[in-house]
Amino acid sequence: MKRIKQLFSFVLICATVLGTLSVYAQEPKDPPSVEEKLQMAEDIREILREVGVGTVEGYEEIPRAEFAAKSTIYAQVLEANVGAIDIVDYNQTAPDGTPWVILEHWNEGRLGTSNGEELYCANPTVSFRAGYKTAVDAAKYYNKATIQMIAAMFYYYDHYACSGINSNYDYLFKQCAVWWVLNEAHHWYGNVVIETGNNVKCNLGHWLATHKSEYMANGMAWARKNYQYFQDAYGIMYEGAGQPLSKWGGTYKPFGTVRLKKESANPSVTTQNGNYSLEGAEFGVYKEASFSRSSRVGVLKTDAKGDSNVLSLQAGTYFVKEIKAPKGYALNPETKTVTISSGRESKVMFEDVPQLCTIEILLRKTDADTGENKPQGVATFRGARFTVKYYDGLWEEDTDPEKLGKTAKRTWVFETDEDGQCSYGKKHLVSGDALYVDLNGRPAVPIGTITIQETKAPEGYLLNPELFVRQITAKGNTESVDTYNTLGVPERILKLDLIKRQEGLDVPIPGVKFEHESPDGKKETIETDQNGELTLKGLQYGTHKIQEISVMEGYLLNGNVIEFYVAQDNQISITSKIDDTLGKAEIQVTDKGNIIVTMEDPLAPFRLLIHKENQKGKRLEGAEFTLYAEKTCENVVMRGETGTDGVLELRNLEVGKRYYMKETKAPEGYRIPVDLFGNPLVYELWVESIPAKDTFLFYVNGKAYDASDSDGMFSVGGTKADRETHVTVINETGMKLPDTGSKWMLLMLAAGGILCLIAGRQQKRKKIRRIRR
Repeated sequence: MKRIKQLFSFVLICATVLGTLSVYAQEPKDPPSVEEKLQMAEDIREILREVGVGTVEGYEEIPRAEFAAKSTIYAQVLEANVGAIDIVDYNQTAPDGTPWVILEHWNEGRLGTSNGEELYCANPTVSFRAGYKTAVDAAKYYNKATIQMIAAMFYYYDHYACSGINSNYDYLFKQCAVWWVLNEAHHWYGNVVIETGNNVKCNLGHWLATHKSEYMANGMAWARKNYQYFQDAYGIMYEGAGQPLSKWGGTYKPFGTVRLKKESANPSVTTQNGNYSLEGAEFGVYKEASFSRSSRVGVLKTDAKGDSNVLSLQAGTYFVKEIKAPKGYALNPETKTVTISSGRESKVMFEDVPQLCTIEILLRKTDADTGENKPQGVATFRGARFTVKYYDGLWEEDTDPEKLGKTAKRTWVFETDEDGQCSYGKKHLVSGDALYVDLNGRPAVPIGTITIQETKAPEGYLLNPELFVRQITAKGNTESVDTYNTLGVPERILKLDLIKRQEGLDVPIPGVKFEHESPDGKKETIETDQNGELTLKGLQYGTHKIQEISVMEGYLLNGNVIEFYVAQDNQISITSKIDDTLGKAEIQVTDKGNIIVTMEDPLAPFRLLIHKENQKGKRLEGAEFTLYAEKTCENVVMRGETGTDGVLELRNLEVGKRYYMKETKAPEGYRIPVDLFGNPLVYELWVESIPAKDTFLFYVNGKAYDASDSDGMFSVGGTKADRETHVTVINETGMKLPDTGSKWMLLMLAAGGILCLIAGRQQKRKKIRRIRR
């Protein structure tokens, strides 16, 4: 290893001093010493071993260019005694004290073909014999590196040899080069030096031994760096009787290398984002600026770090362009020129632009009821806030990455404008991380997944809790991709539904008017529809008041004031207190956040008019009648006496409540009527009223009378707003004591077969029917 380092130092010093390796342009030095020769020989052998000079184990014919030789030649000596070649062992001392031993000494002749073409001995251990020889491809015996090294040594000599060396020594120097290389392949002589030109000077007065040593050292060093540039190097072996001859050559096409480095033009988007990769980009390298397929000389492919493979190319100018973009990137339209220098590596840099999606409209709000992007009533689409999260991955459609344990890389909050829209941009950004932007500074979203969820509803609308998942995928070769569809977010109006019913019955009351006072103090009149319902849509922030102001005849107003408060987050709080004595009302806030009010209107009371007459139609004054709450007549509801007109009016009686009436004091000269058992007669009275259906029925002892019964003993009168019920009690003649009871009533209450007195003014009974308007 010490000798190898010394040789490399020697070669590097020579290359530094000589520059172009033209050693013959310098003043000749004295021939090297024995020590230098030994070191040089060892260093040369190390070079040849490093290059891989050697024979082939098996022969496979390698296609080559046509050889400039006939398959059979006649070999002969072109000129005898052109110079001497010695095989010297510098490790031994001769008997005469000379510090080396010459193992072989040949007075060389120039060998060649009959037409004067020079050939070189391929095996110095065999004697030359003239005669016909057949051409054989040297690749049958030697590997490619061996043939390339000889071709490189010939090229070096032809281009850098001293002009003072005559043609004979030109031949001998090349012969030595052939043996230097092949000796390493065959090991003919071991650790010896093949010498020529000892004690001889060139025509310029330089020692040929010095030229030989410099050729050996510098030529080998140059060949080591450039042998691979002789891609068409060839060797021809002419075999026959005696020594085989050879011919060597090749074209020097100096090669350099080129590699490519690819980076992201927007690392803030692509760093640690699995949707983008530098691996797999392909760049074509072309000899011509036309970038035609035929002029392409290679392809550079990048790995995950953006580093490409290395191309070995002849020195010259090349043109590079991207032909395949890697995952997530746009195809770079830029073309670059790269110059390849012999023995040097050139690097070309490219920056690829990551694909992003510029989202003009991120989302657009629509009214869920109308399907339009226009709010209802006084509601607004302005001010809705949406939380948007970006994840650097793509999963199954509609999959929430958070449920997979993924963490959002960036989060933003956007707010809608008056049109219910918001874009991915600063105009609508309220808070959150920095926006992703493209190279032009325009906000754009990288390839990946975004989730969108409303976190604050606009005034007058309910919060839409749905989580929307959208994917942005790569498409085409351009920087901007359009793989996002504007999200339509349906908004449910924040509303109050009021249901108006008759108290105690599921009967809607249409046409009921209410006054609504909104938070800004404005008042409006609203009215129930045919189903007894009304809706307030788009409830504003603040306190609302609703009060009934008008209802159809037959009902009483519900005196409760419905009051509630809508907070900035659209949460509704009930602030009113319901008084059941003013009417029943129920207020409910639904799970979705709306408000439902169910209000019942009580029925207007009715009047009972009791008419007292005798059998001749005379009105009787002073008859006392009492109403009871139960059939046993224990709890008095009210009582009174008939006036001079024979009528007793009892007011504010409740619809639907059963009353029990009996005469508790007879007029003077009359007695209280009794049944067959001697008990005072009791009348069961009650009223059924449904003003919304124009129904009013007066029940007496289970029989119904309606407005068509206007002239009987039991009848209905008055108006829809002020209903009257009439009962006529008649005293008939023909009794020892005047009876204040009606025989018609006695017949209703007595068993069959009982004799009844028939009143002269008994009214014709009418068939009862219900009248509904």
